[in-house]
Amino acid sequence: MRVFLLILFFSLQVSIVFSAEIVAQFTPLEDSERFAYSVENVRSPRGGGMWNMTLYSVRNNDIDNVSELFVWEDVTWAGIQFTGDFRIAFFFARQRPEASPPARNLYMANGNTGEITKIMSNRDGTGFRVTKDGRFIGFIGGWDSPGYERSSSPHLGRRQRNIFVFDIQNETMERITWSIDWFVDGGWSLFRFDNIFRIYAQQEGGGIRAVAELNPATMELRTLWDMSDPEYVLSPVPTLSFGAGVHCEWQDDVVHQRSNPDIRLQR
Repeated sequence: MRVFLLILFFSLQVSIVFSAEIVAQFTPLEDSERFAYSVENVRSPRGGGMWNMTLYSVRNNDIDNVSELFVWEDVTWAGIQFTGDFRIAFFFARQRPEASPPARNLYMANGNTGEITKIMSNRDGTGFRVTKDGRFIGFIGGWDSPGYERSSSPHLGRRQRNIFVFDIQNETMERITWSIDWFVDGGWSLFRFDNIFRIYAQQEGGGIRAVAELNPATMELRTLWDMSDPEYVLSPVPTLSFGAGVHCEWQDDVVHQRSNPDIRLQR
């Protein structure tokens, strides 16, 4: 294994190590096949529950004609995502053997080659997106992450965020900072729309106060609108709604696939 980049996200207490290591193999997909998955909540050996993911091959887009490829234990269900052709899958899972403190690895299952590659280790395991072409991984960094402009203002940490983009093929990382007019108290979210990342600055309760788009191929960041300043009144405020069967235009396909029976199979 060749470790080539280390980034520390201090405020999130997250240590991310980027590496490329083939850890398992499975039967490659045929030209007429694509991925689908199912998840099962089981009892963890450590106590409590955990999610196990089963990955399938679907022939000719017929969900009644499927074969099981492999089962991976203790995955982060919310992070399972696919390329646009559903032939490459990405998922976070607990590290084996277990690290202390517990760590999660990001894995890529390449249906074209039948290889499962560990791409990185991450102590959080949530909040990432991969572009639909499978080229770039996007993260939102904490207010104390590298390159953050420190200030005595208690609200500056809620007015800007670093967005990190990792180029999978070239094994490089870039960072860009997005600043908004006023602070928000509800956090920041990153979604994907085709090969563009969209970032939301949210107020408490999920209301979206500012929106930006980032092209990872060019690292061009564009603010679409910013209503974070309390002088602006945006009614109704767009809201990120979550829950079983909830379909919101502000969410992306990664969220919507959880209730899509052609992608998340009921097994």
